[in-house]
Amino acid sequence: MIEGTADGRPWASYAVTVREATDGGTVVDLELRPTRRLDLRRLPQGRVAERYYGDVLAAQGYEVVERSVSTAR
Repeated sequence: MIEGTADGRPWASYAVTVREATDGGTVVDLELRPTRRLDLRRLPQGRVAERYYGDVLAAQGYEVVERSVSTAR
C-alpha cells in the first residue's frame, strides 16, 4: 500500500501488485483508492489526464494492456 498526500493532507492510497506475466514480462496492477473528494473544478483536468494516460506510460516504456475506471464508491 502506498499513501499519497497533497499539501501535507492525505489524498489517496494505492494498492499495488507486481507479478510475472506468462510471456516472462512483468504485470503491475495499480488500484487508486481516493481518501478525499475532488473539487468539481478538477473534472476537466481529470478528463485530459484520462485521455493521455496510456501515451504518458508508453513514453516511459510501459504498455497499458487493460484499464478499467469505476466511479463507484
